[in-house]
Amino acid sequence: MACIQCCASLSTTSNSRWVSNTSIQDIFGGPRYLQKTVWHKIRCPAFRPGESLDGVIWYQGSSVDDPSKARLISRDLRGGINKDTPAEERYSMPSSHSLVIKGVEDRDEGRFLCQVIPQTTEARDAGVDVQVIDDTFPGGSSQVSSSASLQRGRRHTLPCECASQTPDVVYWSTGEGVTTYTQIIGARFSDGTTLHIQHGADYSIGSDASLTVNSLNDVQDTQRFWCHVFKSDGTLRNCNTNVKITDRQQPNKALKASSTSFYVLEGEEQTLPCWNWTPGGTTCEVQWFKIDSSARHVLLSSNLVEADSESELASDFGLIIKSAGGEDSGRYQCDTGEGSGGGYIRVRVIGRKFPLDGGDVSSSSKIYFKAGTNYTLPCQAASDSAEIGSPATVFWSFAKLGNATTTVIGRLHIPGGSKKMSDPRDNNCFSISPEGALFLNGCLEEEDVRYWCHVFPENELLIKSYVDLVVKSEYVHRTCLDSMRLLLPRNVFETC
Repeated sequence: MACIQCCASLSTTSNSRWVSNTSIQDIFGGPRYLQKTVWHKIRCPAFRPGESLDGVIWYQGSSVDDPSKARLISRDLRGGINKDTPAEERYSMPSSHSLVIKGVEDRDEGRFLCQVIPQTTEARDAGVDVQVIDDTFPGGSSQVSSSASLQRGRRHTLPCECASQTPDVVYWSTGEGVTTYTQIIGARFSDGTTLHIQHGADYSIGSDASLTVNSLNDVQDTQRFWCHVFKSDGTLRNCNTNVKITDRQQPNKALKASSTSFYVLEGEEQTLPCWNWTPGGTTCEVQWFKIDSSARHVLLSSNLVEADSESELASDFGLIIKSAGGEDSGRYQCDTGEGSGGGYIRVRVIGRKFPLDGGDVSSSSKIYFKAGTNYTLPCQAASDSAEIGSPATVFWSFAKLGNATTTVIGRLHIPGGSKKMSDPRDNNCFSISPEGALFLNGCLEEEDVRYWCHVFPENELLIKSYVDLVVKSEYVHRTCLDSMRLLLPRNVFETC
């Protein structure tokens, strides 16, 4: 697939390439090249500015005397009129009498002839030979070679070593090259228009001719990248970079509460998923926004080489938050263009506090508290998660009944994982079992408390449950016992 920036107002051609009708490019290089699917302009070499003309005719063929030549478009200028007659709608002429081809095709390769008919002299013509570039680039020797090491899970920028100054046209391709054709990744033209072939937003080309590798999904462990630079004088320079992919520990995924709600851990690096993008997609650009009450603000774009210092793109276009903080809570949107950016996700940050999401609770229970007693609070959500059979992260927290934010006690990775206690009361009254139960070891309670257990199974949705610990005063307890002792069986009033 091919795609030209800007990605708006796109139309498709018969070969399923995405092109924009708003940018017309000059032919480039020597020999002269046209890029398939792009709108190109061929200047009339026979035209002399300021000369009075009766007409201009464009042909395709070996010469104007060739009976097999094809007339493409003619312009009648006699009597002060300006009437164009194209053989097909894909041909047009601007005021400069150049030939505009709307969406270059394979059949456009060959010789184009421009014939001008002056008012006072004989007609004359001149030709231009062009070659059509499709999705491969002809092999050639390299003027500069270099090497680079790329880590999975991050985007990287490869400089174009043979671009000493801003070139007219730059292509990037991949393959062995030299004596073989290489597969074109994309191109950038002199007006900043960029062309994406096959890989969509996996790659982007900067104004300095560098290649930003946004995704490594299709990159082999060792691969050669080529930069082809066309100077304004038509000369071509090639350089290559031999790339080696190294694995690194992937950023942790954000904890998934629902399809549109996620939690991130304070101070840790985590990734929010771009739910609109699928591997191999043909989108031109991926953008991440943060949304507040008044507007949405761009955080990152696959077409911007400079990334925000606090975040960057993952290899699957997820948003990597390098060190989550309270300011990272809020609404986020991943926009892949083509009208796909309507939804958003809500992000909450877990630190010493745990913000509740208001979602469904799988189970709840109640225990009456008695001072000096140790309690074991089961996590029903952890039991439900065990039935799923995937690893999970368990959080215990507490708050007064009805509070929307709780205080974190600790977290546990199951099965058999690490445990981290927050110990908010600066004592040892809390502990968590390897199975996810919460132990209360002589804790003092002065009012009713709700203990929350949140379980995030890997690649599944949040499961949560709670246990209410209800405190009863000694006065109420004694009154209940005295009044009911003679009327009720012992096993009833002991739990009154």
